[in-house]
Amino acid sequence: RRQAMMRFMRRWLLDKDDNPDEPPHKHSTDAELQCTKSGQVLTEFDDAINIFQVSQKRAEELAKQRGQTAPSLETIRALSGVSVEFADPEVALLPAEPIDESLGYGNGATVQALILQRGKPLPVPALLFTPGAKAPANHSPVVYVSGEGKSADAVAKGPIAKLVAAGRTVLAIDARGWGETSPASGTAAKEAWFGGDIQLPLLSLHWNRPLVGQRADDIRAAARWLSSNKETSGESVEVIGV
Repeated sequence: RRQAMMRFMRRWLLDKDDNPDEPPHKHSTDAELQCTKSGQVLTEFDDAINIFQVSQKRAEELAKQRGQTAPSLETIRALSGVSVEFADPEVALLPAEPIDESLGYGNGATVQALILQRGKPLPVPALLFTPGAKAPANHSPVVYVSGEGKSADAVAKGPIAKLVAAGRTVLAIDARGWGETSPASGTAAKEAWFGGDIQLPLLSLHWNRPLVGQRADDIRAAARWLSSNKETSGESVEVIGV
């Protein structure tokens, strides 16, 4: 291909229709191509630092500038993009289904699929686990948020099963970017370095709505609905993040 391109350019750009052949190439060895003896800059120079160390050094410099005064709650909310005005979520509930007692949720426990929706923001898929009538009297409900998705810990005799068996109502949610709302996976190499949702936080920063604030809003919506649910109304809500 190189030879064909060379002949084409000589013919039509230089008016030389001589069709020369490309001479054979002598390939350089790996040793000849190395810019350092070891082939690695970090091991070659005593004062070499990597990009992570550069970032850490800069973070330490900024920490000294901030001093000991903690930022205000308003500052944290502004930087994270947590919503100031917050609408109560509307809920679409599917019928409750019994959970097999052998799975460790306790006798009579049920599960319901639901969607929390607050106007325009992304819907929040969720699973509502309700203990059976004979479960211990423990009405402190739980919002359960896992980076692996709402179903990851809803396995037989798993963390959610133990909470429900102890009498806790559990609402497991897919905060945006996780579970049902996760973006399409990239290459394995990308996921290994940056995680499967790398595009989501970057786009959120361009939008000036950090993903951490958006997920906080999803969790707030779940907690608000759970605290007003007829079975758990008035109870304080615990949030478990995994």
